[in-house]
Amino acid sequence: MEAEKSRGAYLDPSAGKILFRDHAARWIAARNVELTTAAASDSRMRCHVLPQWGDWPLIAIGYLDVQGWVTRLSERLAPQTVVACFRLLYSAMKAAVRARLVAINPCEGVSLPARRARGSVDAPITRAELVGKVLPALPERYRALVLTAAYAGLRWGECAGLRWAQVDLDARRLVVIETVVEVSGRLARKLYPKSEAGRRTVPLPPVLVTHLRRHAELVPAGADDLVFPDSGGDFLRRSNFRRHVWVPARAAADSLTFHGLRHCYATWLITEGVPVNVVQVALGHERASTTLDRYTHRPRDYEDRLRDALTDSADDSLTGDDREG
Repeated sequence: MEAEKSRGAYLDPSAGKILFRDHAARWIAARNVELTTAAASDSRMRCHVLPQWGDWPLIAIGYLDVQGWVTRLSERLAPQTVVACFRLLYSAMKAAVRARLVAINPCEGVSLPARRARGSVDAPITRAELVGKVLPALPERYRALVLTAAYAGLRWGECAGLRWAQVDLDARRLVVIETVVEVSGRLARKLYPKSEAGRRTVPLPPVLVTHLRRHAELVPAGADDLVFPDSGGDFLRRSNFRRHVWVPARAAADSLTFHGLRHCYATWLITEGVPVNVVQVALGHERASTTLDRYTHRPRDYEDRLRDALTDSADDSLTGDDREG
């Protein structure tokens, strides 16, 4: 024991008797995370983690116990939710190891459910479908908002928090500086975007400039110079927009989510040959892998594109098309 103390490896045998709920409360209070992250974590901890582990002493939580819990959660929750709950437990137990409450993290090596593809929900639509089918199905005051997501790649919070001072229609660009977040049902302005890379300048195509000019004439600027305020001039609430505006128009959008418009933006640019590092900057991603892995999808005309890519006059001799009449 004295040797372990001298090496800094000693663990108090009684430390692991602390209940998980007590340790988790201290760990949560000590974390430094975004308000939205904290709210989501608190909900998962309260609904899924504490009901299982709250009354367990830390030392009693074992690898097989955790694996069994993950397996049972997977039977009733989506893989993404299971992974998020597991990460909470993993991080809390990792903190317990660092605090020398337990010797090992029982979450190490646990098998997690594979994330399932969500089918065609986020499959991109074409620009012709957006302009010809989706826009006519929307009230006019919201058309510029939808185009800002689709033709500038802004997230919902970035659209909701956009101010006219950040939009230069003559120079055809806008600057993303801040965003709007919703925590416990309350909307608040956050003076910085999702990440450092999220603070960016985005060029605007002519169709978006035209609709923004029309929008400026149609909808008075909201409080604090908001571009897309609600009818009362305040921040536009996502749930209200979805229920009253987007859901009625989703048939025209082929069940695309609003965030899917951002996916369309990335896919359109990559498909047109814009380098991925340039698209990464426009989207505000810190890593190009995020742009490629999560935000680009197979275009609907991919078969024709592949055929055209391998169609060349030099191939005529292989097909007999160079024969003289």
